[in-house]
Amino acid sequence: MAIYHHFPNREALLRTVTQNEFEKLRSLIEALKLRGSAENRLVVTMQGYVDYALARPRIFDYVFSSVRPEAWRMRREWARPDCHRR
Repeated sequence: MAIYHHFPNREALLRTVTQNEFEKLRSLIEALKLRGSAENRLVVTMQGYVDYALARPRIFDYVFSSVRPEAWRMRREWARPDCHRR
C-alpha cells in the first residue's frame, strides 16, 4: 500500500509506468547508430524494438497490447485513404 502514497490510484501508477517505458524505448532507439539507406535504418530501428520487447516481455505486452484512453491516435487526415474502409 506504500506505493499509493506516491500515486492517487492504480490508473495513475500504470500511466506512469507506461510513460516511463515509452521513454526507455525512445532512448534505446535514439542511441542506435542509424546509418546507411532508409531500409537499413528501419531494420536497425526495428531490431531495437524487438530487443526491447524480448528484454521486457510482460511490460512490453502491457504497454503495447492494452487499450489506454490517453494514448496518441493518428489523425484521420494523416492516414492513408485506403485505411478508412466503411
